[in-house]
Amino acid sequence: SKDPILYSIDNFLTLDECLHIIKLGIPNLKKGTVIDENRLTNYRTNKTSWIHLNKDEIIEKIVKKISKLISI
Repeated sequence: SKDPILYSIDNFLTLDECLHIIKLGIPNLKKGTVIDENRLTNYRTNKTSWIHLNKDEIIEKIVKKISKLISI
């Protein structure tokens, strides 16, 4: 994408970090939704899950790693 610009960084997270995110996310997966003209649609076929930034120390470590990379 050029708007916004997206980057891909190979091996940024370790395998263990990725598996941890998956383990936390799977139990909370919900169907993705889109609001179109003020009504909920069935366009999406994806599932989403939210993980709080301070869920545990592994997630906090990942958040710090991302923050350091993007300087915030």
